Amino acid sequence: MRQRYILFLLVIAIASGCQSSSNPTSTNSNPTLNQNPVAREFGYILNGTMTDRKDYPIASTAMAMVLKNHGQGIPPNSKLLVIALTTFDVSHSSSHSRSIELFTPFYAPVTGTFPILKWDDPSGAIAVIKDDSLVEYDSKAGGTLTITKFDTANNVVSGTFNFTVFLKTDPSRIFTISAGYFNEIPITIGSYEQGKITAMVNGANFSTILADGTSDLTAYTQADSPQLSIIAAGTGSSSLQKFFITLTSPQIGTFTFSTQVSATTATISFIGDAGSISSNSGTSGTITITKADPNTHRISGTFQLSATDASTGKTISITNGVIDNVQWFIE
Repeated sequence: MRQRYILFLLVIAIASGCQSSSNPTSTNSNPTLNQNPVAREFGYILNGTMTDRKDYPIASTAMAMVLKNHGQGIPPNSKLLVIALTTFDVSHSSSHSRSIELFTPFYAPVTGTFPILKWDDPSGAIAVIKDDSLVEYDSKAGGTLTITKFDTANNVVSGTFNFTVFLKTDPSRIFTISAGYFNEIPITIGSYEQGKITAMVNGANFSTILADGTSDLTAYTQADSPQLSIIAAGTGSSSLQKFFITLTSPQIGTFTFSTQVSATTATISFIGDAGSISSNSGTSGTITITKADPNTHRISGTFQLSATDASTGKTISITNGVIDNVQWFIE
């Protein structure tokens, strides 16, 4: 279980650009929380203190992942839905972050209510609270996670939750979460119908479609910036390989790979079996975007490049690169 937590926190750091922001918290002797219908919103009441993301829309992150079964007690042939709702509280003298992490195995993307079990029972849903990514509170049995929407076309999930956790190093310290909700949180990793990226790397096939049919691919812009980032991890000749592509915005056109993004340029880097290259250190190639739909947030195109791995001196040639109907999200 711990390995999944570490992996997920690393993905959060990449996808959110490791940015800092501030977070809504308000104390009330009788707090109430109105579930907000806006996408990517979430909120909850923790020991009588209300947290609601809508008050600080740029101050927090919310994302979900679908992971294939890695064993560790998860029911055979199931997948794991992971939801992380992270808030930041920043003042002049200090900063504080809190993450609500929800995990549940599933066989099919359906709605329903799942009982939250003790944190070390991976056969069902569990919950974790992490303060500043260091102090961990683990779930006791007795709560519930209800999935009210599992949209595999738009890759979003909505639901409600309530549970009780105890401090891992001091079980006498208890947190109780009530009235928790999340609305249309994007499934940015392992998405359904997310599209795919394929290419030939020195003659070997690369694809973001994994063996279980999911896609290890995420694309996003920031709420305050149109810049498009694409992180494409996939299978290669023997191990996991990754592309990182950045465009000034999701738009149709042909862009030359360069050291920075502009109206006519883009950046790219690749890490894999063949070595590593980056347009920051010199590449020859272009990316052509043939579709950038602002309504469905879908992008398609082609790319090709070649460069020399600085550490080995070997040439890496990437041909037949295809971006096929990839969906991007707004962080």
